[in-house]
Amino acid sequence: MLFGQNMSPGGYAVRMVMCGLSDVFDFTVGRAMFLVPGEEVPAALFYSLMFGWRGIAHLGELVDITEQLDAFIPSALLVGAWAGYDKGVWGNKAGR
Repeated sequence: MLFGQNMSPGGYAVRMVMCGLSDVFDFTVGRAMFLVPGEEVPAALFYSLMFGWRGIAHLGELVDITEQLDAFIPSALLVGAWAGYDKGVWGNKAGR
């Protein structure tokens, strides 16, 4: 992982802010800028560096070839939430 194997709550918060900014960019500028789905592969690699193999789930945005519908699904935040839950940062696994 980019910031180390262990995910502290502070490091997790920084990662989630980065994911949120990425999703906002995808929703606003990305819909008009990337008319060809070329942004998803580098983004999935970046999320894989931050969250491990779960970042590959971001490639689900490749299903929408119009680049219009996938902007409404915050996939980066969903990947981050999934990784945080699995790592025990929040949810039922927290505190184990």
